[in-house]
Amino acid sequence: MWRLPPRWLRRVLLAPGVLLIVGFIPFVLLGAALLGGIASWLFPGHLRLARIVWMVAFYLLWDAVAVLALFGLWIGSGFGWGIHRPVFERAHFGLARVMLRIMFWQVRLTLRLDFEAERLVVDEVPDDTPVIVVSRHAGPGDSFILVDSLLNRSRRNPHIVLKDSLQWDPAIDILLNRLSSRFVTPHSHRRPGDAGGARPSESSRQSSGRGTRC
Repeated sequence: MWRLPPRWLRRVLLAPGVLLIVGFIPFVLLGAALLGGIASWLFPGHLRLARIVWMVAFYLLWDAVAVLALFGLWIGSGFGWGIHRPVFERAHFGLARVMLRIMFWQVRLTLRLDFEAERLVVDEVPDDTPVIVVSRHAGPGDSFILVDSLLNRSRRNPHIVLKDSLQWDPAIDILLNRLSSRFVTPHSHRRPGDAGGARPSESSRQSSGRGTRC
């Protein structure tokens, strides 16, 4: 795995890169992805390659929309001046809720994914009591499911601990670095003397209410 570049370089190259990729994907490929997505809806259980192509194209578009929305919040906060104020923290959690709803709407439609939670213990905890949520990690998909459940079902504001390589994704990188998340660096990639986790953002010292660490 390549070493994660500095944050300023990720902002200058990766985030605009996603927008450029979405803007300049050949129309033929986009058309093929769209036709593949429509065909996969009509013929569930078949055309796996078409569904994969469509989901990759959709995720790139989804990521680009999230980056643009985050850029809008940055401008609205006074070009970053008030980005860690409670009102903008709530706005970022609200954006995460909407984006995850859109993602899982498409996942259910295209991949026929269905999951059911009979009982979430976190729902039985009083709203003003922070809780720690620990889950067995089986890939990025189940992490999205867990965070979506906490955000949209339990109406919690999860502060996530996750691997630092996920910052290669511009939307995840920008959003979670603005919230009180913690990116953990594997021991083999740490510089001598460095701690395992990235320094918490300023919002981690200001956030309050319905907090959840997962």
